[in-house]
Amino acid sequence: MPNVNDVGDRATKWIRWIARIWGTLIVAFTLLMLIGYAWNWVTTGEVDPYAAEDYPPIENLPPVLAEKCHPLRNLLVSPKSPEVCSS
Repeated sequence: MPNVNDVGDRATKWIRWIARIWGTLIVAFTLLMLIGYAWNWVTTGEVDPYAAEDYPPIENLPPVLAEKCHPLRNLLVSPKSPEVCSS
């Protein structure tokens, strides 16, 4: 008779394999981006030739975090409010 715990072990192994695959893809993509920036830096002498000078990196966060129809913002605003994603 099969053990009831075998199903949990199989599910755990399946979830771990999925996590390993996604983790590997994320690490590979990140390394590819970093290698690209490093290669650009070595060949041209600057990391991003289109970057504005003396522009603090913290200034990039507000546009990224406050886009117009962000899903988390829609959860926080009342669903009855018609102004959430209008224009």
